[in-house]
Amino acid sequence: MSSRLLAGLALAAVTVLAGCFESTKPLSEPGTVPYDTAVLGSWNCVPDPPLRPQDKAALTLRNVDQYTYDANWVDDGKTSRYRAYGTKIDGNVVINVLEVAPGAKWFFLRYKREGTKLRLSVAQSTEIKGGYEARKMDDVRARAGSDDLFKTFALCTRGK
Repeated sequence: MSSRLLAGLALAAVTVLAGCFESTKPLSEPGTVPYDTAVLGSWNCVPDPPLRPQDKAALTLRNVDQYTYDANWVDDGKTSRYRAYGTKIDGNVVINVLEVAPGAKWFFLRYKREGTKLRLSVAQSTEIKGGYEARKMDDVRARAGSDDLFKTFALCTRGK
């Protein structure tokens, strides 16, 4: 997994997917993990595993500064905008994602570049341990590299 990790940001838009863990706070403040130039640009995304052929979304990732991403997720004609940045935990980069909207909560994702594809995985609320939000955040930190916690929600290919 790339240490820069942000492509996931755009994927954050996918946070809307059911089962995504949400928090009132990010894992850290921005400014420690530079953005990944390899994930900037346009992506065409489909759910993974595939649901229906018509289920498609477009993700556009741009950098705001050397650490922060601006992501636009267009799904079924609706555009959602996100800000995201990475937090490095035990060698893993987790992307903190926040929709640019009133009352939005943070969600957390990882991404993995696979050749010309980008796999987006989001932290699942059903897999988080702990009762209070602080304990749940501790669990996310403790299992930042866990594929049991971060489940794939989309597979993206480069847009044209």
